[in-house]
Amino acid sequence: MARQSRRAVLEVWVGDKHSPARINCLESPSDEEIEEQLKVSPGGDQVSSIEVHISKTHHIAVGGSTHEGFYARYREFSRAGEWQTPREDLSLQATVELLKSYRDQTPTWKQLVEWQRRPVGEPLKHQRCEHELREGALWLTKGTAFVAGLFGIGSGSGRRTKPKTRKFDQR
Repeated sequence: MARQSRRAVLEVWVGDKHSPARINCLESPSDEEIEEQLKVSPGGDQVSSIEVHISKTHHIAVGGSTHEGFYARYREFSRAGEWQTPREDLSLQATVELLKSYRDQTPTWKQLVEWQRRPVGEPLKHQRCEHELREGALWLTKGTAFVAGLFGIGSGSGRRTKPKTRKFDQR
């Protein structure tokens, strides 16, 4: 029997792409628990992800279902970066073996499937573009507010007031 990592945590995420929900979290998952979670993964158009974390900075995520096949990504917050399987049709058995080997940190877990480095250029370019658009919108808003304040638009600073009248006692 392979040794199990004391720090491994299995998380199951399912739901809408923009707001998936964590529906299960298992500490030091057994072989059977890993296989069971993969078997019930719904797949389809929604997020169906099973993650095994061995530390705060290293994890592997598997998506898909038994009907569609599985694909995997793993991330190391280092120069190694993020990797993915080019195939999206990994079998249940291959995926179970991959997650068990990763959980146990067997020296050959990376050789169980083919990996390719995930490109980071396009996502970074997209993030930079979004940041520049937000910055531009912010400066435009600030400039509009400044001009509006300078000319008193909408602030009632036209100083149109009624002339003050004094009431005198009339006898």
